[in-house]
Amino acid sequence: MKKIFFILSYFIVNICIFAERLCIYTKSFYFFDKNIDKIVYSFFPSSLFQDNAQKLIWIDKLQSIYQAYKTNFIKIEFFYNENQFDVIFYLKNSDKFYFSDGKMLPEEKLKDSDKYDSYFYNYFGTSNYHIYSKYLFSKTNEYDFYHSIYGKNKEELFNNLIKVKIFKKNLYFNNKNYAVYRLKKVAEEIENINDKEIKDYINKKIKILQSFHYRNIAYQNKLSLHSFGIAIDIIPRYKNKFIYWYWSIPFVKEWWNIKESDKVEMPSAIIKVFENNFFCWGGKWERFDIMHFEYKPEIFYRRLRF
Repeated sequence: MKKIFFILSYFIVNICIFAERLCIYTKSFYFFDKNIDKIVYSFFPSSLFQDNAQKLIWIDKLQSIYQAYKTNFIKIEFFYNENQFDVIFYLKNSDKFYFSDGKMLPEEKLKDSDKYDSYFYNYFGTSNYHIYSKYLFSKTNEYDFYHSIYGKNKEELFNNLIKVKIFKKNLYFNNKNYAVYRLKKVAEEIENINDKEIKDYINKKIKILQSFHYRNIAYQNKLSLHSFGIAIDIIPRYKNKFIYWYWSIPFVKEWWNIKESDKVEMPSAIIKVFENNFFCWGGKWERFDIMHFEYKPEIFYRRLRF
């Protein structure tokens, strides 16, 4: 009886359901790590969505954001009525963000949500084929959510950097949201690979390593993820091979049809280690960037790919 009373008391304290509103607080997060998608599916009526597939995709993105950044949240609030439905993430730094189909927007930007990109893009497995990396090449995304997680401005971002030794070089990487931890895991796991090809690649084929660099994406008026200290470029020594889509344009008019054999190779074992630690590889984008890896945990928590 005491056990039942304790469980009921816990839920009463940590979960408040009234009318069409549900709040989940930090203390109860671990109860929902595997089931928050089921709770949300039951809470939001299917009539709010165009069809069940749209609802599942939306919840999948929501679950991915939660899993990828849950240590930063103090509360998540769900609510709906006849005219709207919303999810609000409350961060420990007092910021709050509305989840809008993969976008994380402050309240003042909700009306202009169509001008902003989702924090998601499709990324498939470990095979070596193209996808279209939409978020890099459309609309305007001020990355308000990333600023809240990793640093509000250049100075704060710089203060959150820590040196990480990888491929025998020290790079600055952001210490927030386990980014440094994951890059250290990458370095450790690659170091432990007992393979001559990998050793030769590290010792002989890597020309330059780059990580934090506060700048825009090349040829765009938009911050690069390098500005947040969550991306790394591994620039190899290459000859008569293509490494980056934009650099290829002067030589190949239909650059998207460049054969894989004509591109710079990245050892598959290295790609796999990065992906296992939530880094996307730019070599899989249609607008390929073979030297680029970026820490995007929300991408890897997604289960539905459309």
